[in-house]
Amino acid sequence: MKKCRPAVKLTFLAKQSDIDNLEKIVFSETSTIGIRKIEVKRSTMKRSISLIKTKYGDIHVKKAVYGDIKKYSGEYEDMKKAAIKFNIPIKEVYDEITNLEL
Repeated sequence: MKKCRPAVKLTFLAKQSDIDNLEKIVFSETSTIGIRKIEVKRSTMKRSISLIKTKYGDIHVKKAVYGDIKKYSGEYEDMKKAAIKFNIPIKEVYDEITNLEL
């Protein structure tokens, strides 16, 4: 930092309504006399969850779509149960889901 002093960077991801309380905490609990604030915006893909049939049984899958981009992600606990039941690595269940045309 300034004049080669050591520093710690403290970052918050917070709701607009919480900023005043967080500033009060930072000013009262640290030695800082200034806070930089940067507003961040977030884009997300449209998501839905469905139950699909695989050779390892029924597995909940999250589908994310943004225009013509599609992604699929199996529910971890469902994939874990299937992997244990069939005595296979969880990656095999994951690969089965990602290779499906949903």
